[in-house]
Parts: sequence; structure tokens; C-alpha cells
Amino acid sequence: MDSIDTPYTDTDDYERLATDTAKAKSLGLTGKSAINPRQLEIIHSVFAPTEAELKHALRVLEVMEEAEKEGKGVCSLEGKMIDAPVIQRARTTVGLGQRLGLIER
Repeated sequence: MDSIDTPYTDTDDYERLATDTAKAKSLGLTGKSAINPRQLEIIHSVFAPTEAELKHALRVLEVMEEAEKEGKGVCSLEGKMIDAPVIQRARTTVGLGQRLGLIER
């Protein structure tokens, strides 16, 4: 399910829009409304997964697949348990990266 942030109303303050959008992303929101098409590029760039986020998501999925092959019900990465919400977040991140052409399918 998507959680969409409210629009940033100052259509000329792109720096603050980026900051406001980054805060929304950090809180777990998955998108942001825009009131002007000029805001879309910044919103999209902030919500696009970073290289580090993509690498981590791919690693999570790799570790999960290795654990499944070994018949393990749980696994961990860098001392942190990988559970269903972490796996779902990784799948979502990878899927978005693929749709945006940031990684190959």
C-alpha cells in the first residue's frame, strides 16, 4: 500500500521541496503529491532508490535466497535479522530500480 505525502506549496523553493520530500521518504512514505509539474523531477529523484539502497536490497534478496536453498526459515545480514517486512522492502526497492532503469531486470 502506498503512503503519499501532502504537497509542498512553495512552487519556487526547490531546495526546501527536496528537503521536505527526503523527510517524507525517511518516514516511510512512498510518494509525494505535487501542485506544479516543475516539482516532479525533484520528487522523483528523491524517491528513486540510491545506489546504496539498491545494493543493500539486492544483498538482502541474495541472502534470503541462500537461506531458502539451505532450508533455513530465518537469516541475517550484517547482524540484523531479515524478516518478511525487510524482504518486502527489498523487493519493492529492486522493482522500483528496475522500472526506473537503474538496474537490469
